[in-house]
Amino acid sequence: MNDFKIIFLDIDGVLNSREYMKKIYLETGKPWSHTKNMLDPKCLALLKELVEEENAYIVLSSTIRRFEDDMITFFASVGNTIPRSRFVGQTPYLHGLPRGAEIENWISTHKHSINDYIILDDDADMLMLSDHLIQTSFETGLTEDNIDEAKRMFKRKTR
Repeated sequence: MNDFKIIFLDIDGVLNSREYMKKIYLETGKPWSHTKNMLDPKCLALLKELVEEENAYIVLSSTIRRFEDDMITFFASVGNTIPRSRFVGQTPYLHGLPRGAEIENWISTHKHSINDYIILDDDADMLMLSDHLIQTSFETGLTEDNIDEAKRMFKRKTR
């Protein structure tokens, strides 16, 4: 990596939502699960737009990463709209520390290759990184307004 834009990506509340879970239940009569119908196609399309327009790369910061042996392969299998080459890693799990500390750890390890970064998450536990946070809502997931905000945040660095 060399001067990349990074998106730290949470899954629940970003690429799915309570609204999406209800929709899946009403359509199938079965509860939403972390393996099938996990990602809302509308939210995925918005993320893909951001990745492509900003030429950005993804680091998974979702809690789900702890339950999959290879989260990047898992994500690619349920959401094949974003090329696997755009996933460059996942944050470490630091037991008992907030997600912001895990992201700070990843940044400190890769600081020479990062140009800018944003955090897409429905939680606010980002510590000193909150000025990079685009907080989504678990009710709706990723929205066009969130994507517009992300693009503005990336552009502020290039001025």
